[in-house]
Amino acid sequence: MRRNDQNKRRDKTVGDEIVQEDKFSNLPDPPFYRILSFLELDDIARVGGLSNRLKERCSFLTSFKIDPNMLEDRKRQSGYLHFLDKVLKSFRNREIKSLHIPWFPHEDGIHVNEWINNAAKRCKLGKLIVDHTLEKQDKIVLPCCEFLKVMKLTLYDGTLEFPTMGFATLQVLTLISVEIVCDGFGKLLSSCNSLTRLKLENFSGVNKIEITNSSLQVISILKTNSDDLDHLKISANALKIMNVAWYFRSSTNKSFHLSAPSLESLTWRGDSIYHCDFVGNCKLLKDAYINLRHPCMLTQHLSTVDEALVHNSLWKLISSVREAQSLQLNCWQIEGLFSDRQPKSLDNLQDLVLKVSDFNKDCQVPATVSLLMLLPNIRTLKIKCCRQPLGTNVSNVMALEASSYEPGEWISCLELVEIELVGGGDEMQLVEYLLKCGKVLKKMTILYSILDVHRLSELASALRGFNKASSQVAMFFLPYY
Repeated sequence: MRRNDQNKRRDKTVGDEIVQEDKFSNLPDPPFYRILSFLELDDIARVGGLSNRLKERCSFLTSFKIDPNMLEDRKRQSGYLHFLDKVLKSFRNREIKSLHIPWFPHEDGIHVNEWINNAAKRCKLGKLIVDHTLEKQDKIVLPCCEFLKVMKLTLYDGTLEFPTMGFATLQVLTLISVEIVCDGFGKLLSSCNSLTRLKLENFSGVNKIEITNSSLQVISILKTNSDDLDHLKISANALKIMNVAWYFRSSTNKSFHLSAPSLESLTWRGDSIYHCDFVGNCKLLKDAYINLRHPCMLTQHLSTVDEALVHNSLWKLISSVREAQSLQLNCWQIEGLFSDRQPKSLDNLQDLVLKVSDFNKDCQVPATVSLLMLLPNIRTLKIKCCRQPLGTNVSNVMALEASSYEPGEWISCLELVEIELVGGGDEMQLVEYLLKCGKVLKKMTILYSILDVHRLSELASALRGFNKASSQVAMFFLPYY
């Protein structure tokens, strides 16, 4: 009886295990592989060892994320590396949707290259993510990836060697802190007929980038780490969003050419470029954020700056973005609208953000009013204090005295105003002018420094004495830090 009871208990236990296993191993594919997607590769291997059924289903897994903790453990690292080599070699002629290689401490990049090559050549690799540090003598050599759709590589100044072709299906490319080795990098990007999103951040090794691509919709180029990039030329008919942050030590021989008739949003930060050309007006442009430093910030000697060339490039730039509905400029760029040329009205502009330095210097109040006179449909005006020098004074702007400011057509649409005060009387003259001429003005917000809280009663008294064209305007005082 005792033996039979033990057999019954054993049979029951085995039966329970079979039932519990079937609940998981017989799940439909979507929830089954969704659960496995949260596991590291070594944990998936353990699941596959529970039964033949699970082993078979795990063999069809298409996304692999390597466990960085296993690679950081020196005692287990060697065995785990060989395990990964074996797993990726076994997936011949199979689809791998995603391969994620995280950062791990290792003395060479041999295994990383082997994993990428096995996944790309033996399998149909769809997504590659690498976040890894290489030794100076090592580099990642990319093979042709016929099925790759997404590639995101962060190499911490490591070297990446591209083939000249072989990315026909690539849709998203992100390269961060990468030294690029490629003959004709621009031609390679131009040949990616499915590429829609491109991000290049703090890259090196490329002197010239010329891209002609009809599928690109979003481009982000952030260059702050070196001075080796000289020429940037982009022609993209489908481009909608362009984000450029380009800083350098010398503007000599730098050029930026953009042809993007479908552009909707432009952000350009960094240093000014003499040779700048935007082909055609961006008629679909909605937002333009332009925040460039004056070339004198590079040379530190104003006499070495060709002001005529600077004004010419500024005129081209602002003329190209004149169709924008929302625009942000800094103080010295306003001069580009008035330098030896008849300024053009910016009819579509509804929102304007100006970054200015001290209103008591450089005729910035006249410059601001002169600009606003070109904006017949402006509804929102924000004036922010620029606490870092951006360039020279605005000497060529028409000199206007506060008493000669006349209401323009633009003032009839202005509804919201926000101004940062930094001290002085000139900025209050601008506030007085806006209140006097703002016929439909609804709200004015005065931002004051927390250090100037003692001036609140003085400011409030001055504002009460100003004539107001709008009976509906509400005044607010808010501190900034």
